[in-house]
Amino acid sequence: MTPSPAVKDWREWSGRERGLVLREWAHMVESHREDLSVILCSEQGKPLHEARSEITQAANYLEWFAEEARRIYGDNLPAPRRN
Repeated sequence: MTPSPAVKDWREWSGRERGLVLREWAHMVESHREDLSVILCSEQGKPLHEARSEITQAANYLEWFAEEARRIYGDNLPAPRRN
């Protein structure tokens, strides 16, 4: 699948831009938590309370990675030896 030319290549995005995308994704997951939980229950056979918890955890992970993305500065340090 070829990405749309209108979309900037992910590697060209700054850490801040990536963080904003991840934060928006986390917000979308959390705002659709109930629907996603029902889907997870029907696919996995999990109890609803467990599925809700799992969806919340997924949103929390996205938030965490959004914060980590802010700390990307783009510096590549040379390895002491070849891989």
